[in-house]
Amino acid sequence: MYSKCGSVKDAENVFESMPIKNSASWNALIGCYGKHGMIDSAMMLFERMQEEGIQASSLTLTSVLSACSHSGAVEKGLKIFRSMKKSYGIEEHYACIIDMLCRAGRMEEAYELIKEMPFEVTESIACAFFHGCKIHGRKDLAKLMDKKILKMELRKPGGFVTLSNIFAADGEWEEVENLRKIMKEKKIQKVPGFSWLEKKDDLAGPKVEEESNGKRGDTY
Repeated sequence: MYSKCGSVKDAENVFESMPIKNSASWNALIGCYGKHGMIDSAMMLFERMQEEGIQASSLTLTSVLSACSHSGAVEKGLKIFRSMKKSYGIEEHYACIIDMLCRAGRMEEAYELIKEMPFEVTESIACAFFHGCKIHGRKDLAKLMDKKILKMELRKPGGFVTLSNIFAADGEWEEVENLRKIMKEKKIQKVPGFSWLEKKDDLAGPKVEEESNGKRGDTY
């Protein structure tokens, strides 16, 4: 609660006053530091957790990697990720690392890591990668990934929509239309957008829906 409100000091006080600290309480404070870009505090608490003999869980490592991602501490994040299998017997968290690399603009490394993964690309990884491609102008890498994602059984629209926006920005409408067709075949639907307007004592919500041709929308 204190973390979400930005009251880091209060969160620390509650943590330190706890007579018994379980892994959930450690994870919560590490996550708190991560959300507020306090990477050094997150790493110090992680080290203290190890010193006190508390077993790091999958959620602990997710919190630490997220802290590295949001603070731009890429090298620290990569070091922790590489040590996971050896130290903790965990080989997951690829999504956190892909997100971290994409935030830092290290798109080639993100792409190479995706190719090395021992499992198929997930929804979260696809979304993080395509968002990174869009932000950093790497349509070339998005196209390479495009061939891979079309063979997968993704069920959420996020990755497809971002990829479609990348193609649309360059006027590649044929590619956009192909993606729309694939989404229809896979029965993947994007939730229509809403805009709320205050109208006297009530709220009105104009809804934006796509026409059957998929190229423009009506607002009513």
